[in-house]
Amino acid sequence: IVDLAEERSTRLTLDEGDDFGAVWSPDGSRVLFMRTNEQGIGLWTKPVDGATAERQLRPPSPRELLYPLSWSPDGERILLFSLPGGALPSGLWILPASGAGDPVRYTDSRGNGDIGWFSPDGRWVLFDANEAKGLRTYLARYPDTGSRWQIPDEHATYSRWSKGGREIVYIMESTGQLTALPVDLSGPSPRFGTPQPLFGLTPNSVHGESFDVSADGERILAQLPVENAPPVPYTLILNWERLLENKR
Repeated sequence: IVDLAEERSTRLTLDEGDDFGAVWSPDGSRVLFMRTNEQGIGLWTKPVDGATAERQLRPPSPRELLYPLSWSPDGERILLFSLPGGALPSGLWILPASGAGDPVRYTDSRGNGDIGWFSPDGRWVLFDANEAKGLRTYLARYPDTGSRWQIPDEHATYSRWSKGGREIVYIMESTGQLTALPVDLSGPSPRFGTPQPLFGLTPNSVHGESFDVSADGERILAQLPVENAPPVPYTLILNWERLLENKR
């Protein structure tokens, strides 16, 4: 966990497994994450202050490969992506925040992507799907009614909610341009405003976790290249098997 005000970081998890996909609880007191080890992938939560031990939400399994994406504002549900290779079809799934019960498929989209977010009021989900023309961003109600509204920009992807659900920030896949789109969700269907370009991301940094937006929409955390940074050296080790034999 990185404290932006004090510019210091604190390690939260200490297990030997690999931890990924950290998601904040609605009140900011806990973090949900997935852990991979020799048994498979499991889900865990832990208080951010480290006051109590982490709690297992779902036991490790090689069949249930769930990657956390978003925690509903009421704290009752979790939106997850099912990774390829498990028993569940790839796509978006809903699980009770208690971890009990079976995951439920969120949409019947044939091409659900690996990105999805509950709206700040919990009534909508913003998600990527590859339906026919490549990866695109859509809005759908929660619970799902079957209706879909595509973001007007044909190249919009990797979107985030901003300003309490009154704005969507996305990346233009064709250019790497970060763009803000006003949206009004007060009616029976979304009404979109005029897109406003923000700034560009480098092509090699455009992916689902390239950026995030603060709750008030005033700050953006993004991966950008460091100017005049020295090159990072790489070391190539040949015949490394012999090194292992010497240690036995």
